[in-house]
Amino acid sequence: MKYTVFPTIDLQEVPQEEIDKRNLVPRKSVNESKTLMKCQHYAELFPHKMIKTIADDGTEELSFPYPTYEGEELNTLLSGPEWSSSESII
Repeated sequence: MKYTVFPTIDLQEVPQEEIDKRNLVPRKSVNESKTLMKCQHYAELFPHKMIKTIADDGTEELSFPYPTYEGEELNTLLSGPEWSSSESII
């Protein structure tokens, strides 16, 4: 599964009802400045931000305006200090 990281402020463009309707719970970074979301859900909520390119053969391809992560790269990102808090829950 592929995920994208984008500025949390972008979520203000989407009504909370839309997020709730899709049962989404976006994961925010420790300082809440960035949000992690499945690419599929990002594309559904922000179709206007997707980048469309047309290849020489005429085929269209959509890409994300922000970095995408999957597999070990995603695990490394989430284990970093920006995404995992060192505070212990008592």
